[in-house]
This record gives sequence, structure tokens and C-alpha cells, in this order.
Amino acid sequence: MAHRLLCASKTRDVLMGYKDTDRAIAHLEKLREDIRDEMKRRIEQRDKYSIQLTIAVGAIFSFALSGKVDKLIIVAAPMVSLYFTVLILYSYKVHRVLSDYLRNKLENELATLHNIPLEMEWENFYNVQKQNNKEVPSGIRRKFYPIMFVLVTFISLVYLWSNYCFDSPYKTGTHVFLVIITIIYVVSAIWIFEDFRGN
Repeated sequence: MAHRLLCASKTRDVLMGYKDTDRAIAHLEKLREDIRDEMKRRIEQRDKYSIQLTIAVGAIFSFALSGKVDKLIIVAAPMVSLYFTVLILYSYKVHRVLSDYLRNKLENELATLHNIPLEMEWENFYNVQKQNNKEVPSGIRRKFYPIMFVLVTFISLVYLWSNYCFDSPYKTGTHVFLVIITIIYVVSAIWIFEDFRGN
């Protein structure tokens, strides 16, 4: 009788172990699905920001060069570029946190539970390929946005200084404004590159 109870207890423990494993797998798979979905939404979000950035900066330059409005409007171009660049780089930061969690936590647990090599999981496979210097995409566009912000800022400031300092009569108010704006944009560019390099 005691032997039967012991066997029944062991069988129940094994079945509970299977059920616990299945529940763990189901939970982790749901987490992975949610994270992958969030990462895809982040990519779509950055694409939308990129389009909006291009349209907004293009419109500002078009108005400034059309002669229909004051050329000083071009001072808004770096401001718009800065706004979208910060949004895009923040999205990349969140994306990286999600990717790290997926690669270092979830995929490790799932590979163990499924009893498969870790390299079979996508994020780990991608990371191994990148570390082995294989030709895989590595976030080139992330480097593109800070560079574009600097270019937009440089072109805008050169345009403004050339129009309001060299081709126009001396106006103290305008010059002071340009000096302040130049300092703000240069500091912003340094901050973006430092933040980008640190992440």
C-alpha cells in the first residue's frame, strides 16, 4: 500500500513538473511575442518620425529659400531636427533594452526549456553573426540621425550668419540672437553625440 502511494506521489510530481514547464514556456513565449511586437512598433515609429523629419525640414528650407517669408525662419530647421532626433534616439534606447532582455534573459530560458542550442534563438544568432564580423545590418540608420542633425544645423547656421552678418547692415539684436542660437545648437549637437556614444 505504501509502495503504491509512493509511486502515485512520484507520478503526480512528474505530471506537475510537466505542467509547470508547460506553463513556464507559455508564459515566456507570451513575453517574447509581446517584446517582439513592441520592437516592431518601435521600428515603425522611427520610420514615421524619419518621414516627418524629412518633410518638416524640407518645408522650412523651401519657405526660407522662396523669398516669401523672412529668411530667419530657417532657424527652426535645427530645432525641428533636434526634436525628432531626440525622439528617434530615445526609441533606439528602449529598443536596445528590449533586445538585451530578449537575448540575455528570455531566449536563455526558452532554449533551456526547449532543450535546443541558444544560437537557434534569433537575437542570439544575430549577435553571434555580428561578433563574428559577418555581413549583417547593424543599425546604420541610428548613426545617420545625429550626423544629419549636425549637417542641418551647420547648413542653417552658415546660411543665417552669411545673410544676417555679411550681407545685411549690422543689427545688434539679430546678432545677439544668432550667437545665442548658435551656442544652443552647438551644445545640443555635443550632447546628442555624447549620449549616442554612451549608448
